Amino acid sequence: MTILWLLFFPNAPYLITDLIHMNERQVPGEWGDAMLLFTFALCGLATGINSLMIMHMNFVKRFPKHVAYLLIGGSIVLSGYGVFLGRVQRWNSWDIFVRPQDLFMDIVVHLQNPTAIFMTVSFSLLMGMVYMMTLTMMRSSNNS
Repeated sequence: MTILWLLFFPNAPYLITDLIHMNERQVPGEWGDAMLLFTFALCGLATGINSLMIMHMNFVKRFPKHVAYLLIGGSIVLSGYGVFLGRVQRWNSWDIFVRPQDLFMDIVVHLQNPTAIFMTVSFSLLMGMVYMMTLTMMRSSNNS
Protein backbone atom coordinates (compact mmCIF):
# COMPACT_ATOMS: atom_id res chain seq x y z
CA MET A 1 0.00 0.00 0.00
CA THR A 2 2.88 2.37 0.75
CA ILE A 3 4.27 1.93 -2.77
CA LEU A 4 0.90 2.84 -4.31
CA TRP A 5 0.70 5.92 -2.10
CA LEU A 6 4.22 6.92 -3.13
CA LEU A 7 3.37 6.54 -6.83
CA PHE A 8 0.47 8.99 -6.56
CA PHE A 9 1.79 11.32 -3.83
CA PRO A 10 3.68 13.57 -6.33
CA ASN A 11 0.35 14.55 -7.86
CA ALA A 12 -0.29 16.81 -4.85
CA PRO A 13 2.65 19.19 -5.36
CA TYR A 14 2.35 18.75 -9.14
CA LEU A 15 -0.89 20.71 -9.04
CA ILE A 16 1.14 23.79 -8.09
CA THR A 17 2.97 23.58 -11.41
CA ASP A 18 -0.32 24.03 -13.25
CA LEU A 19 -0.11 27.70 -12.26
CA ILE A 20 2.35 28.16 -15.14
CA HIS A 21 -0.61 27.97 -17.48
CA MET A 22 -1.81 31.36 -16.32
CA ASN A 23 -0.50 34.03 -18.65
CA GLU A 24 0.27 37.65 -17.89
CA ARG A 25 -2.84 39.16 -19.52
CA GLN A 26 -5.14 40.59 -16.89
CA VAL A 27 -8.52 39.90 -18.44
CA PRO A 28 -11.23 39.86 -15.72
CA GLY A 29 -12.33 36.29 -16.52
CA GLU A 30 -8.78 35.04 -16.17
CA TRP A 31 -8.58 36.32 -12.59
CA GLY A 32 -11.40 33.94 -11.75
CA ASP A 33 -9.56 31.13 -13.52
CA ALA A 34 -6.39 31.98 -11.63
CA MET A 35 -8.16 31.96 -8.27
CA LEU A 36 -9.87 28.67 -9.09
CA LEU A 37 -6.62 27.06 -10.21
CA PHE A 38 -4.81 28.39 -7.13
CA THR A 39 -7.57 27.03 -4.88
CA PHE A 40 -7.29 23.57 -6.45
CA ALA A 41 -3.49 23.67 -6.12
CA LEU A 42 -3.77 24.68 -2.46
CA CYS A 43 -6.33 21.94 -1.76
CA GLY A 44 -4.11 19.40 -3.49
CA LEU A 45 -1.13 20.52 -1.42
CA ALA A 46 -3.15 20.29 1.81
CA THR A 47 -4.43 16.83 0.88
CA GLY A 48 -0.88 15.72 0.07
CA ILE A 49 0.43 17.02 3.39
CA ASN A 50 -2.40 15.23 5.20
CA SER A 51 -1.54 11.96 3.44
CA LEU A 52 2.11 12.51 4.36
CA MET A 53 1.12 12.89 8.02
CA ILE A 54 -0.92 9.68 7.87
CA MET A 55 2.02 7.81 6.34
CA HIS A 56 4.33 9.31 8.96
CA MET A 57 2.08 8.01 11.74
CA ASN A 58 2.07 4.57 10.11
CA PHE A 59 5.86 4.61 9.82
CA VAL A 60 6.24 5.61 13.48
CA LYS A 61 4.12 2.60 14.49
CA ARG A 62 6.36 0.20 12.55
CA PHE A 63 9.84 1.73 12.80
CA PRO A 64 11.97 3.74 15.20
CA LYS A 65 11.25 7.46 15.11
CA HIS A 66 14.44 8.40 13.22
CA VAL A 67 13.73 5.76 10.54
CA ALA A 68 10.20 7.13 10.12
CA TYR A 69 11.62 10.63 9.54
CA LEU A 70 14.10 9.22 7.01
CA LEU A 71 11.29 7.46 5.16
CA ILE A 72 9.22 10.65 5.09
CA GLY A 73 12.23 12.66 3.91
CA GLY A 74 12.93 10.11 1.19
CA SER A 75 9.27 10.20 0.14
CA ILE A 76 9.43 13.98 -0.15
CA VAL A 77 12.57 13.82 -2.32
CA LEU A 78 11.06 11.12 -4.55
CA SER A 79 7.96 13.27 -4.84
CA GLY A 80 10.06 16.21 -5.99
CA TYR A 81 11.57 14.03 -8.70
CA GLY A 82 8.08 12.82 -9.57
CA VAL A 83 7.02 16.42 -10.19
CA PHE A 84 9.91 16.74 -12.67
CA LEU A 85 8.90 13.50 -14.39
CA GLY A 86 5.33 14.71 -14.70
CA ARG A 87 5.80 18.35 -15.64
CA VAL A 88 8.92 18.16 -17.83
CA GLN A 89 9.02 14.57 -19.06
CA ARG A 90 5.21 14.28 -19.19
CA TRP A 91 4.99 10.91 -17.40
CA ASN A 92 1.89 9.95 -15.44
CA SER A 93 1.65 7.90 -12.24
CA TRP A 94 0.02 5.00 -14.04
CA ASP A 95 2.85 4.75 -16.59
CA ILE A 96 4.67 2.55 -14.07
CA PHE A 97 2.05 -0.09 -14.90
CA VAL A 98 1.58 0.69 -18.61
CA ARG A 99 5.12 1.47 -19.80
CA PRO A 100 7.49 0.56 -16.94
CA GLN A 101 10.56 -0.12 -19.08
CA ASP A 102 10.29 3.20 -20.93
CA LEU A 103 9.77 5.04 -17.65
CA PHE A 104 12.79 3.45 -15.96
CA MET A 105 14.98 4.17 -19.00
CA ASP A 106 13.91 7.82 -18.88
CA ILE A 107 14.59 7.99 -15.14
CA VAL A 108 18.12 6.65 -15.61
CA VAL A 109 18.80 9.12 -18.43
CA HIS A 110 17.62 12.14 -16.42
CA LEU A 111 19.13 11.44 -13.00
CA GLN A 112 21.90 13.98 -13.65
CA ASN A 113 19.79 16.44 -15.64
CA PRO A 114 20.23 19.94 -14.08
CA THR A 115 16.53 20.70 -14.52
CA ALA A 116 15.64 17.43 -12.77
CA ILE A 117 17.98 18.24 -9.89
CA PHE A 118 16.68 21.81 -9.59
CA MET A 119 13.01 20.76 -9.63
CA THR A 120 13.63 17.87 -7.25
CA VAL A 121 15.42 20.09 -4.74
CA SER A 122 12.91 22.95 -5.12
CA PHE A 123 9.80 20.84 -4.65
CA SER A 124 11.43 18.77 -1.91
CA LEU A 125 12.24 21.95 0.01
CA LEU A 126 8.75 23.30 -0.53
CA MET A 127 7.04 20.11 0.63
CA GLY A 128 9.51 19.67 3.49
CA MET A 129 8.96 23.22 4.74
CA VAL A 130 5.18 22.98 4.46
CA TYR A 131 5.25 19.63 6.24
CA MET A 132 7.48 20.90 9.05
CA MET A 133 5.30 24.01 9.47
CA THR A 134 2.21 21.81 9.63
CA LEU A 135 3.81 19.53 12.25
CA THR A 136 4.87 22.55 14.28
CA MET A 137 1.37 24.06 14.19
CA MET A 138 -0.20 20.71 15.12
CA ARG A 139 2.16 20.28 18.08
CA SER A 140 1.58 23.88 19.15
CA SER A 141 -2.20 23.47 19.10
CA ASN A 142 -1.96 20.17 21.01
CA ASN A 143 0.12 21.83 23.75
CA SER A 144 -2.37 24.64 24.33
